[in-house]
Amino acid sequence: MAEQKTNSNYRLPTETEWEYAARGGQSTAYFWGSQASHNQANYKGVKGKDRWKFAAPVGQFPANKFSVQDTSGNMWEWVQDCWHDTYQGAPTDGSVWDYDCKDIDTQVRRGGAWDANTVGIRSANRSPGGKHDRSNLYGFRVARDWLKPE
Repeated sequence: MAEQKTNSNYRLPTETEWEYAARGGQSTAYFWGSQASHNQANYKGVKGKDRWKFAAPVGQFPANKFSVQDTSGNMWEWVQDCWHDTYQGAPTDGSVWDYDCKDIDTQVRRGGAWDANTVGIRSANRSPGGKHDRSNLYGFRVARDWLKPE
């Protein structure tokens, strides 16, 4: 149905796409720099602009240079990729790793959540999660694939 209205497909981003968007062109631990900041993200503790004990409403913190918000802290975000302990054997083109995960019950989560520490909200941080886990710590964002007009 969405494809008919927008001429697009929507899906979870791959792990590579998620990190690229979250970093916003930066190579530091966080898109805003090297130090965690409660003025930039919602994570463990209530200080500065982070005044929420649990999840903050969307858009409460500044966007990165790609205009993407809320990738550090607030909610763990599911991505398409199946969990692997290392990147050995990972695709090098940004594509999804093990799309269907039929032999693997664990998928990757990125970004940390409102209960994460400073390491947990780093752009490079990743965590395994059971595909059927349900919690107020998990959320998702979608990637949009543009389809060519027919």
